Amino acid sequence: MELNPNCSELVMRLNIPVKDVLEKLKTIGIYEVKFKRTFEDGTSFVYQELLDEKNKYLPDFRYHANIRVCGFENETEIIAHQHCSHQIFKTLDRIERLFGMNFHGHDGGSTYDYEEWLKNGKPDPEIEMDDEWKRKRVELLAKVKGFKRL
Repeated sequence: MELNPNCSELVMRLNIPVKDVLEKLKTIGIYEVKFKRTFEDGTSFVYQELLDEKNKYLPDFRYHANIRVCGFENETEIIAHQHCSHQIFKTLDRIERLFGMNFHGHDGGSTYDYEEWLKNGKPDPEIEMDDEWKRKRVELLAKVKGFKRL
């Protein structure tokens, strides 16, 4: 699976302040995390994405599919980037059920792949996670849960 440059976004817009959205997400084990990502050319950026304790593929450290939360006063957007990447679908489903709302296509995005995944029984994606991806995810999960390194 490679990053699809033509794959845009799915968005859910909520009339709820971002801090309240983040608190509600925590009730189902979804946390906002910050981490540094370094690319092959040596550049690095700090990312702010969602970690889902029930979806081992988020955050995605290989293909850069992600879900993030953005706030504008009393409006919040939950944005799924690389929406055609199956590793984010389990979390999208959980968020839709939590808020009772659906994600919609934005900036050329389509819900087609996600809807097909739902119709086909929500299969796990066929993605290989390397040891570095697993290590980073465990570290972030320990941090949000308040565990300290020995």
